[in-house]
Formats: sequence, C-alpha cells, structure tokens
Amino acid sequence: MSCNNYHIYLIELNRIVLEEKSNFPYDGELPSDKKVFYVGITKHTPECRYIQHTAVRPDNNHYLCNCFTDMSTSRKFPKKVKYVHGYNVNLVRLTSLNPIVRTDATTFPGSATKAEEEAKKIENDRGERLREAGFAVYWN
Repeated sequence: MSCNNYHIYLIELNRIVLEEKSNFPYDGELPSDKKVFYVGITKHTPECRYIQHTAVRPDNNHYLCNCFTDMSTSRKFPKKVKYVHGYNVNLVRLTSLNPIVRTDATTFPGSATKAEEEAKKIENDRGERLREAGFAVYWN
C-alpha cells in the first residue's frame, strides 16, 4: 500500500527510443556506457506507477490498484508518457535514486501545493544531475 507521500522514481528506457522518437530531448550520440531514463513523481508506489506506464491497456482503460485502500480499486489509466510506453526496460530500485517527499506531517493552508512543488523540484534536480552525468533523460 502507498504511504501517500510523493515518490521520485526512474525508469530505464531502451536506447532505441533515441532513434524512433526524434524529439527526445537529447542531442548527439549517446556513449555506450550511458543509459536512457525517464524521471517521474507519483503518490502511488513506484511499482504501481511503473505498471501504469507499461501495461497493455484494456478496452475499458482501467487497472486494479490497492495503493490507497486495503482492497483493489478499479482506476482509470493516466495519460501515456510518450517516451515510456513500449520503450521501458525496468524500474530503477535504488533508494538513493527514489527519494520521498513526505506529506504526512502537520498540514497547513497550501501544504499540499508546497509538497507537490518540492517533489517536482527534486524530479527536475534528479533529471538535471543525470543529464549532467551524460545520460539521456526525460521528465515532465
């Protein structure tokens, strides 16, 4: 079950995405020792969000999720991320790469917005650091 905090997660993508998606935000030839990543944020577990990104979507466009309740709930798939679906390799499962922005502290007016902004800042920082290290990276 999800802890209801924001999780920053990484999905490794197949290098072929650079050839097949000409608008992927990476210029030049990717060195053979570097990878392609998608960086995202979610309140679901990173594993559930990975499934949302990669699963074959049924006709009703719903999937079962138990991130926020003890029972599986039918939820509508979110919009596809253009570079992930069909190009995914795996979810990166390193704690240091998947930080959490806590939302379970004392709340105050605007605290939810502040937590989301903090998560987006970490997502951006993670993407920039990976890009500076020579990786091809996309994030929203």
